Amino acid sequence: MSSNIKILMALNFKLESSNSLKMSLNSTENAGECQCINVLKSSDLESTAEARTSQIGHYVMKWKRLSGGAAVETMFDLPTCKIDLSLFKLRVDIPSFGCVQEALIIDFFIINCTNLVQEVEAHIEQGESFMLAGNSQIQLRILPQDEHKLTFNLFPLYSGELLLPKLHINLPQHRNFSSDSLTQYNLPKYIFVKPLKITNSFSNEVQVM
Repeated sequence: MSSNIKILMALNFKLESSNSLKMSLNSTENAGECQCINVLKSSDLESTAEARTSQIGHYVMKWKRLSGGAAVETMFDLPTCKIDLSLFKLRVDIPSFGCVQEALIIDFFIINCTNLVQEVEAHIEQGESFMLAGNSQIQLRILPQDEHKLTFNLFPLYSGELLLPKLHINLPQHRNFSSDSLTQYNLPKYIFVKPLKITNSFSNEVQVM
């Protein structure tokens, strides 16, 4: 038995591994195969920010019985895949925990995935659990295939598992673009905050007679 994957050329997919699966199986055995497929960069990324659903291609399996006979080729349609044509990527560098009334520094990295200069408007919410030091709204430009770091200083007001302020990103050149789905899946939502440290300003000395 051997197998391969036929990718639709219009989708510009690239197969990381092209090794065919060649093995023998009996009626009580089964086998699995895992392939990694990357979406190549396309000019579509520069013209739209909407996700689209596309068909990947076909899985072709060629097999024959061990007793002999001609080989049979069987083809299965691969499931459709939702391709996110985001104009940028987003990642965050955040501490594993925070402390009440101590600075919590959060770094957001905005990566421009297009070949054009992108104007970006970034805004972070001011929630009830944190006090923000500095500007909450920033306007900037990011060069093609470059990244920009945004740093926010937050001061937790309460202890426990707190909801982090949300970061919203707008692209003035793409009015229909929304970053809510991107930030929802790529950014953490909560952080644990330790209580305020209590220290004794005096000590009691006991003298034993």
